[in-house]
Amino acid sequence: MTKSRSPFDDYLTTLKETSKDGDNAEYMTESTYLAVNFDCFKNGYDSNKFCGFRSNDALLIPPDCNNKFVFVEFKNGRIENITSMTEIVEKIYESLFVFNDVKEE
Repeated sequence: MTKSRSPFDDYLTTLKETSKDGDNAEYMTESTYLAVNFDCFKNGYDSNKFCGFRSNDALLIPPDCNNKFVFVEFKNGRIENITSMTEIVEKIYESLFVFNDVKEE
């Protein structure tokens, strides 16, 4: 029996790769745990439908997790003000719209 393809398959990478801070040429984690590069996924999924939406850096789909998923947003530095925290919450919210659209297919 062949496993069916997931819409996320083409965007699988490691958590380390999704954590790369290109401005500072460093990684936020060394984890080799499998993750979906959710920024790339969102951009490739339906660019017209989700135009202007922001997304989290990664989506973890742990094995044997009973359909529990984890969004990850990497920040290099401290989150010191309410504006930064609000932007993170908005990214989560917008990522959920994209994720739910995929899961409904």
